[in-house]
Amino acid sequence: MEGIEHAFLLPPNSENQFRLERNFIDAARESGVKYLVKYSAIGADPDSPSRLLKWHGEAEKYLEQSGIRYSIVRPNIFMQNFTNHYAGRIREEKEFRLPFGDARCGWVDVRDIGRLIARMLTENGHKSSILTVTGPESLNCKDIAEILSQAVGKKIEYSDVKPREYKKEMIESGVPEIMAEAVTELYKLVSDGLCDVVTDTFYEITEKQPRTFDEFVDDNLPLFLKKKSKSKK
Repeated sequence: MEGIEHAFLLPPNSENQFRLERNFIDAARESGVKYLVKYSAIGADPDSPSRLLKWHGEAEKYLEQSGIRYSIVRPNIFMQNFTNHYAGRIREEKEFRLPFGDARCGWVDVRDIGRLIARMLTENGHKSSILTVTGPESLNCKDIAEILSQAVGKKIEYSDVKPREYKKEMIESGVPEIMAEAVTELYKLVSDGLCDVVTDTFYEITEKQPRTFDEFVDDNLPLFLKKKSKSKK
């Protein structure tokens, strides 16, 4: 990191996440990095019952005590979960399954998170801070099912599943058991209202409005549409 003044820390979610982040922060301090932006998560806390939020929280505390000027970015839950994980079932079965009940979330587009972080890394003057980044509205999964239904022109159903069932489905799809357990812990907090938060942080930093869920779906509509089979001649 010699000669680098601003650095970005994007950690992997793993059991050794805190050790990896600690090593990065130590290397940044020893190299004279003046400003470090850490990618974290909404609700990060060293005492969280969610191991994902605990790992982030431990790293946040270490960074705060490092002496480096920092910004900690805590995004809300990602809109892109729908394209990365749920689009296949939406296309084929007109359904998505989550253990969220009626909980609302300030879903955020990862493109907006990237834009905000790029602005922070290329500007000077940001004071040490913790920033919660969200989309412009708090929606529950029934709201999202309606948005998807309107976009694809067919009824999309939201199925509220039990956490144990959702964990089993993740493992069957190839997710390692320890990560399936970690996601289930996090989603229990989501169902309790952890992500029902909307902030103006994105606008305050970028002077632009964050993308809505409708805009996200419009931008990715082909992923939610079942391809028409070609007729044989």
